[in-house]
Amino acid sequence: MNLRLANISDLPKLKAVYGNIIDNMNRNNISIWDDIYPCEFFSDDIENNRLYLLVEEHDIIVAAFALCESNAGEGYVKWENTHSKALYLDRLGVNVDYSRQGIGSMMLKHAIMLTKQKNALVHPARQQREGAVAAALSDQNRVILAKFKK
Repeated sequence: MNLRLANISDLPKLKAVYGNIIDNMNRNNISIWDDIYPCEFFSDDIENNRLYLLVEEHDIIVAAFALCESNAGEGYVKWENTHSKALYLDRLGVNVDYSRQGIGSMMLKHAIMLTKQKNALVHPARQQREGAVAAALSDQNRVILAKFKK
C-alpha cells in the first residue's frame, strides 16, 4: 500500500468510497456525514494539497484523510503554545471493504508522521490517550472513533 496526495482524477473513486462509508454509517445509526459533508470538501482539499490517500494495487482507495490548518472544533483543544502551528485531522475514512483491518490506526500513524514533518504540533493528551492522533480531532472524527472503538 502507498500513501500519497490525492489528485483531481481520484475524485470519482473517492466519492464512491465515501458514499459506501456513509451508507454503512447510516445502516449503523451513525448519522454524522451526509450527501454534502465530507465529499463536497474533497476538491478544495485536493487543490490545497491536504488530502492524503492510502491506495492499493490498481489505485484502489483504501482510506483517506485531510490535514487542515483550521477546523470548526479547534477551539475545544487547549494548546500549551497557542502560537505554534497545528494541523487538524479531518474527513478520515476507511473503505468499507477494508474495515476492521487496522487501517484506521495505520492512517492515524501516517497523519502523525506527516504532522511532524510539517513541523506542526501533535497534541500530547490525544497522542497518549488515542495512541496516535495527529493534532486535534474534529468533533465528527471523535464521535466516529468513539462508535468504532466499542
